Amino acid sequence: MADQFQHISGVAVKVLARLAARKAVKAELKAKAVRGVVPHREIVRATNAHLAANPRLYEQALATAWELSVRDQSGRINSAIFDDDRKGWRKPRHQITRKRALKTLQKNYNL
Repeated sequence: MADQFQHISGVAVKVLARLAARKAVKAELKAKAVRGVVPHREIVRATNAHLAANPRLYEQALATAWELSVRDQSGRINSAIFDDDRKGWRKPRHQITRKRALKTLQKNYNL
């Protein structure tokens, strides 16, 4: 699980934006009914052009990254709040005072 204070990487946002652009390019090729194998370099060129023409894909990718981050943390949060085992009675802890700590040390280490 990711650290709760870990920031969302700029690389992750770029990857998500590129995936969305690539998906759009493939949908365009399918809509044009292109038959046969399309070389990878042509798909990459079209993806780069699509990213340059649609900068809003980066904003959508950032929103998707935040959603994924929240979804990743929601399980941990929900288990802490809604777990029935954790809601049960717990033995109260005694406050540790200096006097009590010294007494425990003397008892345990024969001081």
